[in-house]
Amino acid sequence: MFFRPVRTIKFSLVLSLFTTRNSILPSFSSITDGRSLNEYVRPSKSMVVMRFRSFSSSSSDSFSSSSSFSFSFSFPFSCSSAPDSSTSPAGVDSSASSTLTFLVTSRSASCLRFRSTMVKPTVRFLTKFGAAHNPNAPNPAQPYSSVFQLIAPLIIMSNYTHLQNTPAQVATVLCCNCGVPMDGSSGLVMCHDCIKLTVDITEGIPREANLSFCRNCERFLQPPTQWIRCALESRELLALCLRKLKGLNKVRLVDASFIWTEPHSRRIRVKLTVQGEAMANTIIQQTFEVEYVVVAMQCADCAKSYTTNTWRATVQIRQKVAHKRTFLYLEQLILKHNAHVDTVNIQETKDGLDFFYAQKSHAAKMVEFLTAVAPVKNKRSEELVSQDIHSGSSQYKFTFSIELAPICRDDLVVLPKKLAHSLGNISRLVLCSKVSSMLHFIDPSTLQTADLNAPQYWRSPFPTLLDTTQLVEFIVLDVEPTGDIRGKNVLADVTVSRASDLGTNDQTYYIRSHLGAILHPGDSCMGYFLTNTNLNSDLWDTLDTDNTPEVVLVKKHYERKSKKSKYRNWKLKRMAKEYNEMDDATRQARQEQEKAERDYELFLQELEEDEELRQTVNMYKAPTQAQLESDMDDDDEAPEVGLDELLDEMDEMTIG
Repeated sequence: MFFRPVRTIKFSLVLSLFTTRNSILPSFSSITDGRSLNEYVRPSKSMVVMRFRSFSSSSSDSFSSSSSFSFSFSFPFSCSSAPDSSTSPAGVDSSASSTLTFLVTSRSASCLRFRSTMVKPTVRFLTKFGAAHNPNAPNPAQPYSSVFQLIAPLIIMSNYTHLQNTPAQVATVLCCNCGVPMDGSSGLVMCHDCIKLTVDITEGIPREANLSFCRNCERFLQPPTQWIRCALESRELLALCLRKLKGLNKVRLVDASFIWTEPHSRRIRVKLTVQGEAMANTIIQQTFEVEYVVVAMQCADCAKSYTTNTWRATVQIRQKVAHKRTFLYLEQLILKHNAHVDTVNIQETKDGLDFFYAQKSHAAKMVEFLTAVAPVKNKRSEELVSQDIHSGSSQYKFTFSIELAPICRDDLVVLPKKLAHSLGNISRLVLCSKVSSMLHFIDPSTLQTADLNAPQYWRSPFPTLLDTTQLVEFIVLDVEPTGDIRGKNVLADVTVSRASDLGTNDQTYYIRSHLGAILHPGDSCMGYFLTNTNLNSDLWDTLDTDNTPEVVLVKKHYERKSKKSKYRNWKLKRMAKEYNEMDDATRQARQEQEKAERDYELFLQELEEDEELRQTVNMYKAPTQAQLESDMDDDDEAPEVGLDELLDEMDEMTIG
């Protein structure tokens, strides 16, 4: 029962036989009767496995452990190589089918596999077995006599191969080192365990290395000349450590991680896992540690900062106002966003600040930051420092001139007529409520607001009418809200009197203000007194004086004690600046110093009174002694800053 091999086909049938009394393969005895054969089909990638169970037709039939059993398979196609010793089962036309007879013994449990590259893997087979009857038999009551009939769809089969081949035994050899048996087909003379112990794939990788670190700017040296900022145990620092290792390109890096060390120990430990080829076709994996020593040195940029005339670009910030509250607020924004990190030097002048940089790109970055936080206009100029006529190269010094808009918070402004019409036909006499990258105005008599961006302002600039240095104190006598509310502003009719007129005359002023939410009778407030003020402004002369208010209230005033202003439970950080063109011994210098302290105190009071302004800066907890003395002043009416809004001041850790 063998066919001449022509080609193998990708289809398989694994046949197993069972009996009722004596199971040939007990592992399949759980299969029940009466089910269709496709329930026992187990498809896989390259074969379909089918298991059968046989029952005898009479009780006298039994199979011993050495008995055999023959059965037939009928295929609905002719097979020229079919054996002649078998007959077709009942009910199947012999002219249209070929029968293959197989002999299965209980001892051998023969398996036969058919393979074909032209057969679909989803072929389904049907059979009946167990107590079923054959309707085509002469006696319909006669059951099948231990014969299976398989009816299959069209299968193009050219040949089959018998897979009961005995596998060849693999030769084993002994390890030359430990004597453990191992596979001889690999061609190795040493087992894998001995290879791991004797071969070191990390032989060319050093276990110690150095990292250069600048203490001043806290940057690491990336060879050859680049200095980069890397936090401890960061991905950037890990990449820098891996680049410092020589011989790492000869192995395959699998994993790398930091091992914790004390930040002040000046040691960085890295754990590496690598793979490499030890012998022919043998890959091993090893783990080792590398220790880096942080060597302190000074970078070129920091070295230039200690010498004069080493800068390559400067940013000059100027504002033409009589106070420096804008620069104080700008200083806090720079500190919060760490925008001064690349500066070589910072100098404070009479009307502004100068930032010096070693590279032009750093200065351009500072200009972009200032444009995003304030209404500015900038102008760039350059100066030739040196020129090489042989190579054609030259060096320049760049200067970026930044001018801030002279309009500050709480300033009274008269808008040009065309500009007021373009801003929604707002009243021309407005207050500046906020300064960011745009100027925010509010009409205190109607609560109408308008925003003016920097390009619009610098296209047709206009000055302020009155600033905060000209505020006058008023006493609130009566407040009548009108019902109009817009955000935190409430429109109200307020009756006020100048604080200097109390006890002298009974002059009162009935005005409309946007401070109806915070003013109460008896409160003190600050405002602009327009009645007896001599205003030198062309825009003011164009206004209708009959419709202008006598008083414009700006903010509520809180009584503060000198001790309260001296001790606060919070503080601000300041930039380290050099004072240019100032001599502390002169009288003018002392006056400038007193004026700067007064402006700084007013700025701190603004932070206490405005919660929205406090959210834009970083405020830190003051020392314990200042907190204790601040808690003693309970009778002060000034608002206080809560501890939940303050940050813990922590000095940045440096290595070395």
